[in-house]
Amino acid sequence: MGLIADFFVATPDEARRYASMDEDDWVASRALERLEMKGLTGLSMGLLEADLLGVPWDVEKHMLRNVARPDPESEETWAIDVFSADYVALLVDAPATRIESAAAAWRAREEMEGWREAEVLEFLQDLRRLAASARDQGKRLYLYNCA
Repeated sequence: MGLIADFFVATPDEARRYASMDEDDWVASRALERLEMKGLTGLSMGLLEADLLGVPWDVEKHMLRNVARPDPESEETWAIDVFSADYVALLVDAPATRIESAAAAWRAREEMEGWREAEVLEFLQDLRRLAASARDQGKRLYLYNCA
């Protein structure tokens, strides 16, 4: 099984509860808009941000901010990161030509090995939709990773 990568729109309180809720609870209640993926991490999202900006990746500038992790004593392996408001605006407002060039640069990165062009473009379209929904609702865009 690969690394789970759930992108979701939520309030900060909903995001903090996300890891402790059963998936069936969220699906049944339709409480959150989600995009279920595999293998994408905060690092890959940071690389995407740099590619959207057309600048070299910088760990200080282009990493999602972690907002929740399990207790260090726990054997659980998950994390919840949040996209900045600037990153959400970049996703929503970038022109199609910028998205296409960023998609090509992102796909060429080692972390994206094996992704086809159509898959990357479809993912970016879905991520942009989630980002727009988050902004329209005054909520945030989050990434949940679990091994």
